[in-house]
Amino acid sequence: MNAPFLWDYTFNKDDPTTESIPVIPTEAWNQAIKKCYEAYCSPAARRKAAQLKCPKLSNLLIRIKDFLTGVEANRAMKAGDIGRLLRVWKMWSIMTQSLPGLTHYSAYLPRLVLLITRILPPSLAKLIRHTLLLSPSGRPSHFVAKDFHLETNTIGSSSFSITQESALRSKDSKTYSHQTSR
Repeated sequence: MNAPFLWDYTFNKDDPTTESIPVIPTEAWNQAIKKCYEAYCSPAARRKAAQLKCPKLSNLLIRIKDFLTGVEANRAMKAGDIGRLLRVWKMWSIMTQSLPGLTHYSAYLPRLVLLITRILPPSLAKLIRHTLLLSPSGRPSHFVAKDFHLETNTIGSSSFSITQESALRSKDSKTYSHQTSR
């Protein structure tokens, strides 16, 4: 009984709402973001919180910083900026050492970072850096990791071939069973 009432109330075309959506100027947004960054995300805010008797705020700010590395990695990857992505990977190389269950990341990520930044010759390291990300559609800001792209294509092609094989097997089995019954 409530659904029709809700539908009538929310999607009534005869009585459109006259409320205006508030507009906040860009400068006000920028000031709010700057104020929030200085209060919670800046190194000075973390130092100030670390000096307090209660460690709760300090721990929260560290967790926020760690969470934001994931956001930064996602944005860097989509933008195709391997330099920013490497900076995040360097942080993650240390962070993953203490996390249980991330055995592959804790072993292979530091190895990859060291290979790209220290061990390989500069020309080979540059080649690897510039082939880690690709844009399948060719559009800017739509980059993905090459291994992700290859996995999606492999899963798609393998599921398609499995579907074809099962269809062929079912046809063959029908033909075989049809021939044996005669």
